[in-house]
Amino acid sequence: MRNNVLQFLSLLLLCSGLQAQAQFSYTANADGTLTITGYTGSGGCVTIPGSINRQTVTGIAQKAFHENTSITSISIPDTITNVGNYAFESCFSLTNVVFADGFNSIGIDMFNQCTALSSVSIPGTVTNIGEAAFANCLTLTNVSIPSSVVSIGAIAFGETALLSVTVPDSVTNLGEGVLAGCSYLTNVVLGKGITSIGVNMFEFDGSLTNIVISDTVTNIGDQAFQGCTDLTSLTLPGGLTSIGINVLEGCPLVSHLTIPAGVTNIAANAFERSSLQDVSILGNADIGDHAFYMLPVTNVYIVGGAIGEYAFYTCTNLTTLTLGNGVTSIAKVGFWGDPITSLVIPNSVTNIGDSSFGYCALTNLALPNGPITIGGWAFSGTPLTSLTLLGGVTITDDQVFFDCENLTNVIIGAGVSNLSYGMFCLCTNLNNVFFMGNAPGTVGSFPSDGPPFWYDPNVTIYYLPGTTGWGNSYQGVAAVMWNPVIQTGWPSFGVSNGQFGFNITSKATIPIVVAASTNLGSGPWVPLLSCTLTNIDDAPPLYFSDPFWSNYPSRFYRIAFPGQYPTITGSPSMIITNAGFGIGNNQFGFTITGPANISVTVQATTNLAGRSWTNLQSCTLTNGSIYFTDPGWTNYPGRFYRIAYPSFP
Repeated sequence: MRNNVLQFLSLLLLCSGLQAQAQFSYTANADGTLTITGYTGSGGCVTIPGSINRQTVTGIAQKAFHENTSITSISIPDTITNVGNYAFESCFSLTNVVFADGFNSIGIDMFNQCTALSSVSIPGTVTNIGEAAFANCLTLTNVSIPSSVVSIGAIAFGETALLSVTVPDSVTNLGEGVLAGCSYLTNVVLGKGITSIGVNMFEFDGSLTNIVISDTVTNIGDQAFQGCTDLTSLTLPGGLTSIGINVLEGCPLVSHLTIPAGVTNIAANAFERSSLQDVSILGNADIGDHAFYMLPVTNVYIVGGAIGEYAFYTCTNLTTLTLGNGVTSIAKVGFWGDPITSLVIPNSVTNIGDSSFGYCALTNLALPNGPITIGGWAFSGTPLTSLTLLGGVTITDDQVFFDCENLTNVIIGAGVSNLSYGMFCLCTNLNNVFFMGNAPGTVGSFPSDGPPFWYDPNVTIYYLPGTTGWGNSYQGVAAVMWNPVIQTGWPSFGVSNGQFGFNITSKATIPIVVAASTNLGSGPWVPLLSCTLTNIDDAPPLYFSDPFWSNYPSRFYRIAFPGQYPTITGSPSMIITNAGFGIGNNQFGFTITGPANISVTVQATTNLAGRSWTNLQSCTLTNGSIYFTDPGWTNYPGRFYRIAYPSFP
């Protein structure tokens, strides 16, 4: 207060010689006070009088000094309690303003386009700063916002030369674009009273490098940081619940983003045209359509929620996608064309939309063992080599695996009641399809797409004894009963020459895998032998022997379809002794090594003694190693990790 009084007295003395020439027009108010309505003086330093003819001046009318180009400074006395909108708008020569204490509101456009105004000291009695109050003050580099202010209107400081701004905790409302277009602004601190960052709040603030956002903020509006070209990182507050459209468009240096667990809604187009490379979504957020459309992302981690249409469409660098157990659905074209090579879709997903993963680089896919609906063309054009459709899968439309040229082996669970038209059309290398249940029907929208195995010249159908609806052919494809038998009653069954062995017979030429496990209930089952049985018409049976049976306290054997269990040579290992083990960039990580090109799943639990493990990431050890990171590790009081085989029936 003392500084404002001193500034006021100094300016009064400086302007005393000129004030006599000043001429004010005014009107009388109902309470006997006056309101200044105009000024016809010579300009320069102007002091608004506290009284005229012994009548107190309490107001300045709307546009009273509008477009006055001769005024260089203004002093406003403490008698003024009301100033109309646009009062000093476009006073291009105005360089200094002094408010006496008692002034409580800065109106709409009050100093808009005062292009010579370089500094403002707002008194501690002001509670409101109106819309565009200081907008387009192109030389305004410094402003102090007192703790009395509770509301700042839209674009109040837009297009100014401010360098740094601190919004006090008292402010509970920030209008849209309050600091938009402040191209010199480098540092912003938002107080704890702010709950929302409005539309265009920091749009085109090209020098902004640091922003502190309180955890009280629950919403970030559309284009909030659009065009912040120097912004290198953005820490989103823990209280955030929703994110608007194009919030990081034109922010080329922001490459990593962690979206807090409290976020429930990510708007359509939320991060379109941004430069994000690594994204972690830690909560059950519904991801809007086109939210990450055509971005350069390489790694995406999604804990839960629904994924919208085209959400990650043609993200041509996306190689690692981890879906948590909270993800519920993936809408059409969600990841179309992305170079994802390995994917575990958790049991929580109940719907995969049309073309969701069409023409991705998938070579390894694990589908849920719970109810799930898969739309047309969902995995068309992918380089899958084998596939298992479990019993809970429902196919709703055509050509789900159309043009999967590398696909050689398919297992279809007993609960799959329908295939679709052209479902495996142009899978030209498909050899074996194993059905575990009755012959399914055919559904789809376009019968013209042909039967499920149209243009697949080498395919053979295999079905189990006791299932129905089968004959010598199915949908124009040869069908054969798959009925291998381990002959436990023959003399060859048991230990011979230090090896455990048995004979296997069949009534038809069929492919088989002999698998073993040390746990009959939970596995895992490891393939030991893959071959084709040809012992038909009393030909010699196949004799299998296991030279390593004595290395195990117990070992169980079964005959499986080819592809039913992954073939592992050697064991993958978690490396805990190198520098990569531990915390880096706020993420817990470690290196996994093993035989080249095997697929593994990283799982985690919070209870090492329990049996509840969550799939975090399925990956392929392309060159015999991969580095795994868990960006969500801090959300748990303790977390344990293990490496498992991908999910198979």
